[in-house]
Amino acid sequence: MSNGKRLKNLFKDTGAFALGSLGSKILTFLLVPLYTNILSTAEYGVASIILTTVSVLFPIFTLAISEGTLRFAMDKNYRHSDVLSISLAFNFGSIILLFISFFIIQQVGTTIIDYWLYFILYYLGMALHDSLSQYIKGIGKTKLFALQGIIHTFFIVAFNILFLIVFDMRLEGYLLATILGYFCTILFIVIAGGVYKDFFHLGFNERLLKEMLFYSIPMIPTIIAWWANSAIDRYIIIAMEGYESNGLYSIAGKIPSILSIVTTLFTQAWQLSSIKSFEDDDFEGYFNNVYYSYFVVSILATSLLILFNKYLCALLFAKEFYSAWVYVPLLLLANEFSSLSGMLASAFRAFKKTKTLFISTLIGAIVNLLSNLVLIKSIGTIGAAFATMASFFIVWIVRMIFVQKLLHVRLPFAKTILSFASILIIVLVSTLSIEDSNIIAWSCFIFLCLINVKKIVALFSKSLSMLSKRMKKKVY
Repeated sequence: MSNGKRLKNLFKDTGAFALGSLGSKILTFLLVPLYTNILSTAEYGVASIILTTVSVLFPIFTLAISEGTLRFAMDKNYRHSDVLSISLAFNFGSIILLFISFFIIQQVGTTIIDYWLYFILYYLGMALHDSLSQYIKGIGKTKLFALQGIIHTFFIVAFNILFLIVFDMRLEGYLLATILGYFCTILFIVIAGGVYKDFFHLGFNERLLKEMLFYSIPMIPTIIAWWANSAIDRYIIIAMEGYESNGLYSIAGKIPSILSIVTTLFTQAWQLSSIKSFEDDDFEGYFNNVYYSYFVVSILATSLLILFNKYLCALLFAKEFYSAWVYVPLLLLANEFSSLSGMLASAFRAFKKTKTLFISTLIGAIVNLLSNLVLIKSIGTIGAAFATMASFFIVWIVRMIFVQKLLHVRLPFAKTILSFASILIIVLVSTLSIEDSNIIAWSCFIFLCLINVKKIVALFSKSLSMLSKRMKKKVY
């Protein structure tokens, strides 16, 4: 397949995901003022820890089967219904482990016990939605995958308005809205996607089971380590600083989520493109071209969000939450390294080298854990943001080294160093609020644009060309 056709398919898939998810994700993001005006920092901290705990138990108890669901639903050697059968079996079977964990958690006596029913329902909704959405994406129903994103957000927004504003249910309302959003979307996928038809053909394939587990199980430590990179700081913050500090830190993560909305859409399409074309002779050149383009766009977008950070926080956060702005620049830089690492992960998944991902992620998790323990104790919650940024930087560096065994991935050395130096200065002056910080930060952004101007112009021209061709097709 030619580069032009691959790029066309890549942007087509990205467009499909964006059509279904971009507006809906932004709409969900706009609920942040609602949360910060109704929930206290402590309540938001509790909600955050419940959702975060589910996110780590889910891949462990299901043996990360949803990872294999996407990959093997795309494999023409197996029946779709057999893939779905194995995926659902592990999801429902994991509920048994969840109930066993209840007795363990009960002995510890954590806040989660007070919301145990919500915890179980959220777990089941998340597990089933993840597997079913990965399944329909794997069998080629990308438009339906995009549409279910819209449906999911519609229900989330509607239930949040109902439970938080109309019934004033506060924390319970927030959790219930999230749960019902999942289950309503699951029902939509099953009916609209015709998945219910596959239910009548569910079967057991021992060879497929072994291959899916061989693919998925090595992902478990990777997912856990990645979760540790992303979330272990919240548990340490709670232990050292309390739920209120965790609430502030968690809400600060909403600003980086603006960028994650776009990068996730592209990464989803990129994962499909990588799996489809990794055996092509010119895949390496294609990978490098896309990766460098992604690097330039993402680092510019990250810099802009840092520059407008305080304005966004003032617009979106209630007064009680505004002080969270100080954590945002470091978390945005952490998100940049995370997204660059995620792009590299697509190569490892395409070549089915999932074990390789674990080492890099584990190293980052160890750095994160140790840094959090030291920095939060010494400088407070801001130390968690710094530790997260450092750990994702380590993950990216290690993956860049490992990926060379599969592909010779290259970024222009001088431009990359200067780009990171520029954004690091922007982060530091913005976080420390030093004198003339705005002048220094904007000067660095202009410099960042200048050193990457050739790629920026090329991307702009390519985008205009593709848009022009698409418009002509519509006209004729």
